[in-house]
Amino acid sequence: FVIARRQHCAWPKDHGSQRSATSTKARSPPGQGWYQAKVIRTIFGAIGTTNRQFVEVGFNVNEQCTGSGSNTCELWRDEGWTGLLLDGAHSNASINLHTELVFSHNIEELFRKYHVPTTVDYVSVDVDSWDIWIVDAMLRSYHPRLISVEYNPNFPWRYSLAYPDSSMMRSAREDRVQHDAVGVFRGGCFYGSSPRALDMLATKHGYEIVAVTTPLDVFMVQKEVAPMAREALKRPGAQMAHFEISYPILQTRLASGTQLNAHFPSLWMTPKQAKEMIDFDEYQRRRRDGQSESSATAAARHSALRQIAELALEGSNCFRGLVGVNRSAGNRHAA
Repeated sequence: FVIARRQHCAWPKDHGSQRSATSTKARSPPGQGWYQAKVIRTIFGAIGTTNRQFVEVGFNVNEQCTGSGSNTCELWRDEGWTGLLLDGAHSNASINLHTELVFSHNIEELFRKYHVPTTVDYVSVDVDSWDIWIVDAMLRSYHPRLISVEYNPNFPWRYSLAYPDSSMMRSAREDRVQHDAVGVFRGGCFYGSSPRALDMLATKHGYEIVAVTTPLDVFMVQKEVAPMAREALKRPGAQMAHFEISYPILQTRLASGTQLNAHFPSLWMTPKQAKEMIDFDEYQRRRRDGQSESSATAAARHSALRQIAELALEGSNCFRGLVGVNRSAGNRHAA
C-alpha cells in the first residue's frame, strides 16, 4: 500500500484480452503466491462461488502475475475471474489496479467507489500494518466468501497483538523506522497482527480460520461453510510444506511463532514501536463494555506492552531490546 492518483473505474466487465496475453507468457517457478493459490483453489472447490470476483488490497507491482506473488493471479489468469486491485504506489487501468491509500476509515467508501459487490467472493488484504482494522471495518458492510489476511508470525499464538489502527492513532501512520514516507514496508518486526488476534476478528464477524500458509496469510470463511473447507483441505494432495490446517491450532507452528528477519538488530522492534501495539482482545472487550475509543486504546496499549515484555524475557530476537519496556507504564490502565 502507499499513495495516490484517483481514477474512477467501474468494476471490470471483461479482462479477457489482457488475461489471454498474460497467460501465453512463461510461468515462473512456484513462489509464495503459489501456496496461497492452491489453498484458494481448494477452498472454492469445496464452498463454491457466487460471482467469481475479487479484491486484492496491497499490490507491489504494476502487472498482475509478477512481483513477489499476487494472491489473485491464478484466479484472474487461469479461471477467468475479474476484480479490483488497490495499492498506494502502483496503477494499471488495464488490470483495474488503482493507486489508493487504504485505511479502516475509507475501505467501505473505496469499495463503493469501485462498485465492489457486498458478497464479493474473495478479498485479500496485505498492507504490512493495519490489515486487521481494514478487515474489521470492511466486514461491517461486506461479506466475502473467503478472506485472506497477512499475519505477523513473530507473535506466538497466545498473544492477541495488533498493529495500531492509523485511523485511531496518527503515530502509526507516521512511523519511519520500518516504513518510509509513503509506507513501504522494510521487513522489520513491527507490522501486522498475531494469528490469535485475527482469529478473534473472524469470530466477531461470524467467520472461522480454516487454513494458514506459514509464515504469510490466514484464510477465513463464513462459519456455515467452514466444515466443508476444512474437509477439502485435509484431503490427499491439498497438503504442502508451508501449509497448516488451522485447527487444532495449538498443534501448528503458530503456537510458538516463527521468527522472521529477527537476526538483524536494525529490524528489531523498538521501545517506541512496542508502546504503539494494541492488545486486540483487550480493546474489543472494553469497547463492548461501553468504554470510549481513547480509553479502550490506552488500556489495550498497556496490555500489549506487558505481553511484549514477556516476549523479550523469553529471548525472542524481534523483542530482544525490549526487556523491561513496560516498567514505565505502571498500572494506571489496569482494569
